[in-house]
Amino acid sequence: LLTTGDVDAALPRLQEAMTLAERAGDEPGVGAAANAVGLAYLAVRESPAAVAALRRAVGAFPRSVRPAEHAMAKANLALAHEQAGDRERARLAAGQALAVPSAAPPVRAQAQLLLTRLPGWAHEDLLAVLDREDREHWLPVLRDEVLRWPELSGDERQAMVSGFLRGVVARAGKSYDMAQSFLEVVLEQPPRTYELLISAVSRACSEPGSDRLRAVLASAMARFAIPQWQRLAASLNAVAAASGDPATWT
Repeated sequence: LLTTGDVDAALPRLQEAMTLAERAGDEPGVGAAANAVGLAYLAVRESPAAVAALRRAVGAFPRSVRPAEHAMAKANLALAHEQAGDRERARLAAGQALAVPSAAPPVRAQAQLLLTRLPGWAHEDLLAVLDREDREHWLPVLRDEVLRWPELSGDERQAMVSGFLRGVVARAGKSYDMAQSFLEVVLEQPPRTYELLISAVSRACSEPGSDRLRAVLASAMARFAIPQWQRLAASLNAVAAASGDPATWT
């Protein structure tokens, strides 16, 4: 029914399929049904409902378990955000879909087309979304975006991290809280991702005019328990030493 354009007839059946899958604990089934529900709402321009359904689809398709389906749902979520007029979230979701190596060619094409329609800077989009969220919602937003940074080239990743951290420092009323949330997400990452991010943070702190950034990060690090603080300080000092810079994180 959905493929023939009879959205009104398709929606109740799709919603029933999603409900049955939820009752059965069938998360892949929930994801497939929620994705279809989201597309149906998109077709009738009910953007808030489309966003809600497609967020459910993304959650039902974890990136680490079902990456191709995750990318598909993210690309569709990007369309829903675009239709809702939320350009920042649309660009972030499209970029996150593109960062999944196993994303299908049509998914990649859809996400890339959106980014072509809506050009922008990802670190500015991330900061804009965080500005609109309460602090307790920062971590999931950061996790979704940081997951894609290891897939970027070294220069792209450095530009993302440096630009993001400059924006954090510029937010005087919340810079310490935002830096702490970012470092918390960094600490959660597997070794390779952690090392790439720490290297980018260290390089950002060695850029001209970065004294304020170093001060903000040092204060944010001091909020962690001693083992986490020691890990961050040791990692940053190791990267600095490898670059011939003094080890000043104490």
